[in-house]
Amino acid sequence: MNLNTMKEQLPEFNGDGNINEWLLVVKNVRNVFKVSDDVRRPLICSRLNGNANFWLSSRPSLLSGSIDLILAQLKIIFGTKDNVLEMRRKFENRQWQFGEKFAIYYIDKPTLAQDIAMTVHELVQYLIDGIQNVQLKNKAKLQRFAVPADVLEAFQDVEKPRAPVHQKKDARKVFINRCDPGTEGCQML
Repeated sequence: MNLNTMKEQLPEFNGDGNINEWLLVVKNVRNVFKVSDDVRRPLICSRLNGNANFWLSSRPSLLSGSIDLILAQLKIIFGTKDNVLEMRRKFENRQWQFGEKFAIYYIDKPTLAQDIAMTVHELVQYLIDGIQNVQLKNKAKLQRFAVPADVLEAFQDVEKPRAPVHQKKDARKVFINRCDPGTEGCQML
């Protein structure tokens, strides 16, 4: 397999981006191209720059070790320091935003969940729970989707309603003249 072709598929990592997303791409490149560690090692080293490259260069013993060890060490050094509770809060708070394509929401929500232990069924429930429109959410619940891909298939062409427009109520009270026989004046309704 051509190393340049694989390089095109693997973005550079400088230590500032999301290490989990980058490691997922590394894993996918390995699975798609079916390459050995001897091929992945120079590929990964060539895609590290900035702080990540400096870190690896300062540890020459890692270069001769297992590629999985290098990747695990990269994750420890450059991974987020969020605790599990904070990661779960970010995941739970992610909702399908007004005007956003469902596919963007669909990609983002499971990405936030990748380090949180949950079943596929729970992920489906959370995807549905993040739909703000009550009618769409209720329709999704009725479908009883089995896997997240089913939710994407059902919602990929659904246009997200715009944000509700809140009308300002006039602070003035409304008076209606209503004259009852035998009484003078008007009543306030």
